[in-house]
Amino acid sequence: MHRSAYIFLLLTTLLWGGNSVAGKLAVDHVSPMTLVFLRWVLAVAIMLPIGWKTIQKDWPVVRKHWFVLVALGASGFTLFNTIFYTALNYTTAINVSIEQAAMPILKDAGIPVITIGVRTESLTDRRAKTGWPVYRLGPRGDDERNAIASALTHLWQNELFAIIDDGTIYGREIVETLRAAAEQAALKPVFVDTFRPQLDNQIGMIGRLKKAGATHVFAGGDGDDIAIMGRDAAQLQAGIVFAG
Repeated sequence: MHRSAYIFLLLTTLLWGGNSVAGKLAVDHVSPMTLVFLRWVLAVAIMLPIGWKTIQKDWPVVRKHWFVLVALGASGFTLFNTIFYTALNYTTAINVSIEQAAMPILKDAGIPVITIGVRTESLTDRRAKTGWPVYRLGPRGDDERNAIASALTHLWQNELFAIIDDGTIYGREIVETLRAAAEQAALKPVFVDTFRPQLDNQIGMIGRLKKAGATHVFAGGDGDDIAIMGRDAAQLQAGIVFAG
């Protein structure tokens, strides 16, 4: 083997390992997305002059499969590195490097990787495809809304219930899951709406719920807003039971 091969192999290892160290130093000053953007802008600026002739030669193939290449770039470069740099906010560069490098070895050895509290579904959803023995101890991101939907469709079968949310992604996801489950169970809410969060009172919303005849209300939103609704419902003697 030529001496240059050893040099290039050493540089490859150094640059690959240096990514974790550089990322750890940078995440305290810039966001993971900004770091990913700057990294690949720099990479394109360096590699474009070197690989331009090859790109021109392969351009017909690239253009034919552009969608697949964009998808691979978005997942393999953008998403992976964003998660990679985000992880550096919570652990050391050494831990990140070791875990990343060990994944194929752990897979071949059949050693399971346990994730505690990680809510990224793709880590475990891809287990059958990748063969990586990754298991979850913490809840999935959709566990909460599925549990709510299962419980309330059982408990509120004979109740006049309403479903409201605060307009946030979190609130809407829970509400939509509950609505879908209620529809499958042949249950129909008497009132569905969006409320304005962070108000000093929710008397207007309570009045509308009372007018609709709702006796039970699920509110997809912040606990403080739901507490205010409970207070106002008690003042108006609405007799409404809240969940959220």
